[in-house]
Amino acid sequence: MISTSMCQRTRVPSGCGKVIALVVLLLAVSASPAATHKPVTVVLRFDDYGGAQPTSEALAPAVVRGKVEVAQHGYTHEAVRNRHGISTEFEGLPYAEQLTRIRLGKEALERAFGLSIETFIPPWNSHDDVTVTCLEQLGFKELSGDAEGPGWFAGRLKAVPATCGLRELRTAIDRARKNGLQDSLVVCLFHGYDFREMDTHRGWLTADEFEEKLAWLAAQSDVDTLTIADAAKRYPRFDGAYQQQAGRISSYARLLPSFLRGGGADQSVYPATAEEVHRRTTSVIVRLTGFNLVIFGGSLMAMWGSSRFLGKRLAAVAKWGIYLVLLLLALSLIYAFHNELFHLRRMLALVIASGLVAGWFVAKKVGAGQPLPERNSLTNEPDSRTVHIG
Repeated sequence: MISTSMCQRTRVPSGCGKVIALVVLLLAVSASPAATHKPVTVVLRFDDYGGAQPTSEALAPAVVRGKVEVAQHGYTHEAVRNRHGISTEFEGLPYAEQLTRIRLGKEALERAFGLSIETFIPPWNSHDDVTVTCLEQLGFKELSGDAEGPGWFAGRLKAVPATCGLRELRTAIDRARKNGLQDSLVVCLFHGYDFREMDTHRGWLTADEFEEKLAWLAAQSDVDTLTIADAAKRYPRFDGAYQQQAGRISSYARLLPSFLRGGGADQSVYPATAEEVHRRTTSVIVRLTGFNLVIFGGSLMAMWGSSRFLGKRLAAVAKWGIYLVLLLLALSLIYAFHNELFHLRRMLALVIASGLVAGWFVAKKVGAGQPLPERNSLTNEPDSRTVHIG
């Protein structure tokens, strides 16, 4: 069984001006979702099929035979707004504008292919709750974004997100097998520029090499290949709330250095059960907690130990430095949560700052901030005078 996907640009009828809609085509020579369920399910998602590729008319027979799923990939695929440096066509736009864009693209594709379009793939995998509301209103049933992306409110829209690239496909399938699970989903995303025939600069494989990959995939007795719509039927529990839980794994994992992330944070295989989501989340949280405790403890001990050797004036300067650290810590937390930007370096800075502050107060509390008493030069006994910090 072979599954692939293609995307081509289709001219919108003249009444819509020069706007171009993008088509994502998911070819599948596979059993129906009701057939024998194999341990690994693979979907190949090919985005941004260029205008020089075969036209929609050439693909129409495959659509009629049910071997091709046509999905909508945005409207113009032009970046209309950047958020946090990431391109998007929809995220952040008003409801009316998003609804109009999606509706016009949907109507153009449905006229071109004579069928109902039910799967939506946002350009750059970028969308928001407004996008989801529009998709629900327009009758879409599946949304294929990014496995590391956010989920959405509960509704009928199903999530079948991309989990890996074409380079990682074999590795992802092997990882699914090693997990020993009887239910694993791999959604492989690739583009036209991955092919040398289409992009001599970024391309890394030829069409013949791609055919070899498909032949290898078809020969795997434990792998099913499905379209996005069929995968959504196989996994009816994959909704927006489920994606929120699965996406949280990657959010936590981004706060760890790469050498500590481990297999639990890997999203090349989508967690197909609630138990697997819980297992991966727990694994990442345990690693994250241990890592932060080590950094926090080291910072605390460093401040506690160094305070013992600070003179009175230096200790006073350090005290005001701690107050400044507290202020910066509060501002950083407000900024991070407000902008939803919490990454490894920012977290490290916050944990270290917290450790330094805690170390200072511990030193003050237990008296470790007192410098070693000076010795009397005549008797070599400790001087009775002590100097206190603060």
